Amino acid sequence: MTWLDLPPGTGFGLASLPYGMFSVTPPADPRAGVAIGDQVLDLAAVADDLRLPLRDLFAGPVLNRFLAAGPAAWREARERITEWLTSPAHRA
Repeated sequence: MTWLDLPPGTGFGLASLPYGMFSVTPPADPRAGVAIGDQVLDLAAVADDLRLPLRDLFAGPVLNRFLAAGPAAWREARERITEWLTSPAHRA
């Protein structure tokens, strides 16, 4: 269960947190994010709060370093993101 107000029938709930690159308006450099509901969690912006083991994996305009880090890093990132999105301590 998440503290987020997710739209009904969303394909991007806690069971499906797809990674991708996004940018904001006005145009900015692409950043790594994960879709949750109809929003994007900026992974570079919250990397310290998520206690990700290798913060630099989400820095830069591509996900190549994260993908190259392999399954252990992917699993750790997914666990931390899920914890962050479900713990009331992170709601603020």
